Amino acid sequence: MAVISKIRKNVGLVIGLIGVSMVAFILTDLFRNTSAIFSSGQNEVGNIAGTPIDYTVYNKEIENAIYQEQQRSKSNTIGEDIRMNMVNRAWDNLVNEVVMGKEFESSGVNVASGELMDMFIGPDPSPIVVQQFAQGGQPYDPNQMKQILARAKNEPEVRQYLSDLEKYMVSMRLQEKYMNLVRSGMLVSREEAKNAYLEENSLVSFQYLGVNYSSIPDSSVQVKDEDIENYISKHKAQFKIKEPEADLVYVPFYKIPSAIDTADALAYLEKIKPEFISAKNDSLFVSAKSAFPFDTTYKAFGQLDDFLKKNLEGVKGDSVVGPLFDGNLFRLIKISNILQDTLPRIKVKHLLVGVRGGLPEDTLKSKARADSMFRVVTLANFEDKVAQASDDNGTVTNGGELGWYTPGKMGGEFDEKILTIPVNKPTLLKSTRGFHIVVVTEKTNTVYQIAEVIKPIVPSSNTLRELYRQADIFAGAVTESNQDFSIFARSKGIEPIALPTLKPSVNQLPNLLGTGELVKWGLTSESGKTSGVIETFQAFIVANVVSRKDEGYLSVEEARKNIDRKILNAVKARMIKEKLAATGSQDLAKVRDSYGNGAFLSQADNVSFASGTAPGIGNDPVVVGRAFSLEPQQVSSPIIGQTGVYLIKVTSKNQPAPPSEDQIRQFQQNLSQSKTNNMASKVFIGVRESANIKDFRYKFGF
Repeated sequence: MAVISKIRKNVGLVIGLIGVSMVAFILTDLFRNTSAIFSSGQNEVGNIAGTPIDYTVYNKEIENAIYQEQQRSKSNTIGEDIRMNMVNRAWDNLVNEVVMGKEFESSGVNVASGELMDMFIGPDPSPIVVQQFAQGGQPYDPNQMKQILARAKNEPEVRQYLSDLEKYMVSMRLQEKYMNLVRSGMLVSREEAKNAYLEENSLVSFQYLGVNYSSIPDSSVQVKDEDIENYISKHKAQFKIKEPEADLVYVPFYKIPSAIDTADALAYLEKIKPEFISAKNDSLFVSAKSAFPFDTTYKAFGQLDDFLKKNLEGVKGDSVVGPLFDGNLFRLIKISNILQDTLPRIKVKHLLVGVRGGLPEDTLKSKARADSMFRVVTLANFEDKVAQASDDNGTVTNGGELGWYTPGKMGGEFDEKILTIPVNKPTLLKSTRGFHIVVVTEKTNTVYQIAEVIKPIVPSSNTLRELYRQADIFAGAVTESNQDFSIFARSKGIEPIALPTLKPSVNQLPNLLGTGELVKWGLTSESGKTSGVIETFQAFIVANVVSRKDEGYLSVEEARKNIDRKILNAVKARMIKEKLAATGSQDLAKVRDSYGNGAFLSQADNVSFASGTAPGIGNDPVVVGRAFSLEPQQVSSPIIGQTGVYLIKVTSKNQPAPPSEDQIRQFQQNLSQSKTNNMASKVFIGVRESANIKDFRYKFGF
């Protein structure tokens, strides 16, 4: 039974580990038949590295992800926002499984069944197994693990638990082996280390004239088609469309309750109020009549929420108050029971003097500080002293309020004596955190159990039908008008809402839930098309496709609609270069004066080639690299930088002596460590980007 209890206790943890694992895939030859992933085409929700993904396989992954979340949260219901997270997690799991599975296979990385068994009962068991099965602080016992493995054959609960644990352990071991393999290739040659030393220690100082792009107002820049074409041709990757995109605007008809819905909710509670007053079993009554479950806890009056305290002040037991309006619901409130608890409920505030250090003398110093503070603390100055001296950052700004305190949080003398302290008497107590000057501000043995019947105010079916009808009329009127969607909407006094660009990989939209159908429609409709009525959780929506783009490159017209800052800067750079060239001088001060407003002179000293950063310019390897190519006193031609155009004049250069063998070895070690530290995330990103992932989930409403 102890084993089963341990397993039940840890099921949520294991599922959580599996859910957040970077590589939450399943070892192909041990745990699943990946031929089931292949799609016939009609049911293809995506294609990962040449592997079609079937709808049924993906849907099963979603179900598994939702089940895992339910187990983790110990709730059978999840919100739409969490469900969408599970939908995306399931896709990421499949992507990682296929992409990394191919990587593992091509790299010869695997986990044999014998190796897996060693992870459980071998001489060096997996830390994951040790963490899960070490009992009560005792050392991990491989013999006990053997008994658990034997029991798994006949006990489904144990078998499922171990299966989930194995999958997670295998995924982690595969990832570890693969990363070790990659890490072993992170070599730094002697020549590479030597160059790195020279780059870091090569210094240049230069005077420069700069004209920032921001000195020219955007409104004064005329961007021609050839400017856009030239920029796109030189920076094609920036304008590549890797997946379908659509820009939409929409008009929402929000699912807001009507006045009749509000009246009906109120009438419902008025009708059942007499029954609630006479009910003998409040728990059963609330369970049958309320939208929220019965709260079985007992609380001091001061522990109740402000709404309850306000409306129950002076009310006797078994009395029913309400219905009362509270935001988007009505509340019918009854004091179900009043008891005298054996232990008092207390509200506490404190001033903490923490122990700074682990030595006995550190504790003595803190005790001396606490004694000194205790001698001057009074009820009147308590909050001021907390603000001045408390070491508890969580309560220092609210007068030291800990709220209604349950013993067990602080430990030591604090928890042993806190319930016996008189109200409003400052007392010095020791805990595991240090020394506390404590004040109990409220104390009572009287506790209340509150029964509430809550009726949310929600739109009725009649209200929803009417809202749908209004949306449908609007959609038809837009189509019949042959007008631009936004112009028509504004003519009716409605401001359309623009959505962020829709993409298959971005299926969650701001302020909207349940948008699968909207995304599907937007990515499969032509530019200019207006939708029928599309339902989301919050509203009925009528949408319009402003523009839609398939894979390829942005056209000049499409790029012009949302001109990139870099295109504007490219045009400004040309304007600045032409004006600088017109000065016809190599004297930077004269060039500045001739150029006029916007030009400035500055000095950058001891700029390192490796850093690529210069004072007043920022990180700009082009400018820094150009400076190292010049001879002292030589003036450059105009240099197009990240934030402006520059003329530079080198004032001095420092070329270091060749590095010693010790310096080369040190740079080899540093570069190797740096490569290793930065490699992990880059490897996974690079592998995914090279996998040619096609996401068609939007066609199925995901």
